Amino acid sequence: MFVVIYQFEVKNEQSAKFIKLWHKLTQLIKTHAHSLGSRLHQKNENVYIAYAQWPDQMTFKNSGENLPSSVNEIRQQMRNVCTTITRLHELKLVDDLLQNITT
Repeated sequence: MFVVIYQFEVKNEQSAKFIKLWHKLTQLIKTHAHSLGSRLHQKNENVYIAYAQWPDQMTFKNSGENLPSSVNEIRQQMRNVCTTITRLHELKLVDDLLQNITT
């Protein structure tokens, strides 16, 4: 498994819109680019951390090839509600002790 960790600094009073956009974008990437999904965490009022899981690094690197054009508009809207979007880490999974919970 391959994991990518992002940090989003969201403009004041834009968190609700950001979360909706993040959700839409993540669903499209999961459906069309074969990601294993992502989780979004809130660090403080305007900072969010997300990690996206991929089967492997190659699937991540090639993910843009299968995305619909609607992704571009959603990404632009996300940039508009954020002050910064940073890819913090790209990591290869070594061991996994997280409990799988079905929701």
